[in-house]
Amino acid sequence: MAIKELRVALLAPVWGRRGGWSRVVEKMTPLIAEKVETTLFVPVNSTRMGGSFNFGVKYVLPPLSFHPLHPRVVKYTLRFLHDLRQGKYDLIQTYDSWPLSFLGGLGSRLFDVPLFVGAHGTAAIKPLFNMKTRQSLVWSYKIARAIFCISSFTKNMLERITGLSKFHILPLDGVDYEFFAKQRDISDLECKWGHGNIILTVAKLKERKGIDVSLKAFKYVKQAIYDAKYLIVGGGDPSPYKKLANELALRDVFFIGQVSDEELAKYYHLCDVFVMTPKRFGQDVEGFGLVYLEAGAAGKPVVASRHGGVADVVKHMKNGLIVPENDHESTAKAILTLLLDRRLSEKLGRGGREVAIQYRWNNAVDNLIRSWREMLQSGGENG
Repeated sequence: MAIKELRVALLAPVWGRRGGWSRVVEKMTPLIAEKVETTLFVPVNSTRMGGSFNFGVKYVLPPLSFHPLHPRVVKYTLRFLHDLRQGKYDLIQTYDSWPLSFLGGLGSRLFDVPLFVGAHGTAAIKPLFNMKTRQSLVWSYKIARAIFCISSFTKNMLERITGLSKFHILPLDGVDYEFFAKQRDISDLECKWGHGNIILTVAKLKERKGIDVSLKAFKYVKQAIYDAKYLIVGGGDPSPYKKLANELALRDVFFIGQVSDEELAKYYHLCDVFVMTPKRFGQDVEGFGLVYLEAGAAGKPVVASRHGGVADVVKHMKNGLIVPENDHESTAKAILTLLLDRRLSEKLGRGGREVAIQYRWNNAVDNLIRSWREMLQSGGENG
């Protein structure tokens, strides 16, 4: 089968919203559609996107947050299966695992269509620790020809938990390298925040992002560098972290909230060091770490914790410094090292560009389509 003849059904969890998954879907899908005939299936309650696309869009997947036996879930599962059969697709690819992999598994089994599953992190692993979802997720993994994992951590975890050997490291994610690498006029931000000794975190404010660790680390940094500032960009509730900052008697910590992509790029170029030190929180893990690549594209060194899939994109002494998880003292030392050793910072910043360029969106799509072709031609890896 020539790759240009492929008809592909893509299953996505979200569409037309701010946030990581919507960005992935909106970046990858048009690039995939340039090479193969593509239809995107999204939940019925997704935002209706205006404009024209080079792929079809069907709003027929059941609402993903509803109970599996809810009448709307049953109704739209049947609608999805009807449209899948009518489309005569050559393969099904889910952007993430649970519950998309289960829907894809139904279609694969009923209509003999090869299934490929994306495994991003939490949605690929956490349901395996829930008795209500474990059996269904493992079933879908067994049906799939292959599961494409965001990182070596996710791959190793899934192999250990399921005992299957069909997991591959192939991130369904990427970085808009040219956008973040582009030089910008940041004089407005420099006027507001000053110039030099600026530490930046970009993250949704939730427990596993380790904002508490970096705040505790900043206390040590502030003692050594009096004019250091810590800027935190991202949505979520800042109140527990503001409380912690007050308890630590910290000055010059600023919660900026969500910003536009253009403003985000300017903040990356403004900062001297990018910091995010994720940590385990229950079964929640950092599956990848796109923000390290965005900072790297802007030529900035990073400080990251040894957690989840972070080590796949942050190489110690290549594009950043890796510290132990949940260790604010080591984090502080790493930040100070980069602020005080400009030569090392510049070296790691150059390394950041070299790593980030490997994760361009076009590269991610080329790797995905190449894998489809190879596995379809070889008969795949049936469970």
